Amino acid sequence: MIKKQLKKTPENVTLYVTYGGLFDRQEKTDEAKAQYQRAIEKMAPDYVSVNRLASLFMSNGKYDFATQTYEKGAKLMKDPNRFAFNLGELYRRKGEPAKMIEYYLSALIADPGKIYTIQTLLARYLAPSDFTELQTQLYTRIQADENPDLVELLAWSFVQRKDFKSALRQYKALDKRLSEDGQRILTWPTTQPTPGITTLPFPVTTISWPKKASSTSISSIPNAKRWSAGAKK
Repeated sequence: MIKKQLKKTPENVTLYVTYGGLFDRQEKTDEAKAQYQRAIEKMAPDYVSVNRLASLFMSNGKYDFATQTYEKGAKLMKDPNRFAFNLGELYRRKGEPAKMIEYYLSALIADPGKIYTIQTLLARYLAPSDFTELQTQLYTRIQADENPDLVELLAWSFVQRKDFKSALRQYKALDKRLSEDGQRILTWPTTQPTPGITTLPFPVTTISWPKKASSTSISSIPNAKRWSAGAKK
């Protein structure tokens, strides 16, 4: 039945996914994968088509194929960050924090308005040990582009580790670079309210990590010394 439908509408990618599901139920893994790949190959190069196919894979628990769908969609649309947030979410579900962080940061660069959403997700899903990876990736990106949203996220990450001295250093550097005359530090609690932030001269999300988790030292993070030195100028 599906074969006949595919002959009539060979561009209907949903049918390939359905066909692949039939092979999966018969434990014919290779045949199933072949159909899923055909669906991705025949996908139209537009946002709606990419998102629809990826969502279909996700609803069937095929996260790897959903990832491939978004990655190919970004290439087809010639916009590497078009589906960055979606990919971050997928890698979160797959339990790959380094890739999750990578795509969340790309999503932040593409849309600075997502900063509080990303902060919430990172606070909720990163293990204390993953903050070193977050800070390492942030420093690497900041070396290439001193994006203020990345610097703000870096400062926030220090707050999560209760390293308030390093956090304040980053907020001061950001305030200086943006010529805000201290306003970022003095008015933060009232101008940028975020759930869970207490009234301090810089944001503090009230998250309780295990007591044995110590703050990440700046000296242990690649590229950190170079950026910190620049921030003091």
